[in-house]
Order: sequence, then structure tokens, then C-alpha cells
Amino acid sequence: MDRLKKIWADPVWSKVISVGILGLIGVVYTSIQGLWPTIIQWVFSETKIPNWLLLTLCIFTTLFIVKIGRTILYRIKPKKEENKQTQELYNQDLIFDILWHWTNVNGRILGLIPCCPKCNYELSHKSRFIGLGPDIVFNCDHCNCVVAEFRERVEDIYDRVYKEIERKLRTNNLPARKPPKMKLPSYGTKWPS
Repeated sequence: MDRLKKIWADPVWSKVISVGILGLIGVVYTSIQGLWPTIIQWVFSETKIPNWLLLTLCIFTTLFIVKIGRTILYRIKPKKEENKQTQELYNQDLIFDILWHWTNVNGRILGLIPCCPKCNYELSHKSRFIGLGPDIVFNCDHCNCVVAEFRERVEDIYDRVYKEIERKLRTNNLPARKPPKMKLPSYGTKWPS
């Protein structure tokens, strides 16, 4: 029974079996109706063009029309696998003015890293307590600039970023797959010391 289920789950064999069942139903129906002699007589009789040739052309024309229809449907309807591959390639985005990098493994976001949107350098964050609550500052040590400031805990910032990434994956609102432009520093002809 398991082997039959496995064969039936296979996309090719399930179609072969279903066509065989339909063909068997057709044979049984026509033999019950007594139409076989009429069908055989028509196939082997001749008009200006042999009927067997007309039948063959009709079969190939039907197959051709089905093939064109499947091709059109394939191009119109997005495939789930392509969507899944696009989602797996989605591993960076600009969220809250910070370029975030991560690894997407089977829909799980791992290793969330904040980076500078200008130079792609990994950001460091520092906590300051000013006024009513924590003030988190994300700094780029390469550009010597403040990239973003938040009035919440670091865990809450990361949680918001995770939720934003999951929202984009769920709604398929993904950015175009292009690496961000990186501005390289110009040092002239001297090597930095």
C-alpha cells in the first residue's frame, strides 16, 4: 500500500495511472454501447484524406494546444519554489536607517548583524542613560559617525528588526536583489598608516 501511495504521489506516474484509468473507462463504456465496430470502421475508412491521418493530426494538435496552455499558465502563475528561493536569497535590507545582514536558513533568521549603510562596516552600539530611559547609539568606527539612535533597549531594537524582516517575508515585499552601493574611501597614492 505504501508503494502505491509513493507511486501516486509521483507527478509523472500519477498522470500515467489516471490516463490509464480514463482510457479503461472509455473502453468499457464504448464496448457497453457497442460503438467499437463503428469506431474501427471510421478509422480505417477513407475520405479524401485517410481518417487515421486525421485522427493522428487531431491528437498532436490537442497535445500542442495543451502544451501552449501549460506554458502560458507557467509564465503567468509564479511558482512557489521560485518564491522560496527569492526568500532564501533575501539576506540584507536597510531597516531603521541601518543595513542589516543575516543568514536565512529554512525561513529562520540567524546572525543578525547591523552594518553601516555607507561603508558596510559592522556597527557597534553603546548604551547611554539620558533622561527617562536608555538611549542606544549605533556607531560606525570606520566612518566615525553615528548611524542611528534609539530610545529603547538593544533587545527591543533587534526584536523590531526581526519582526520587520518576517513581515517582508510573509507579504513577499522584498527589495530588488542588488547589493547596496558602497562608497570606498579615497586615500590618494599613499597607503594609510
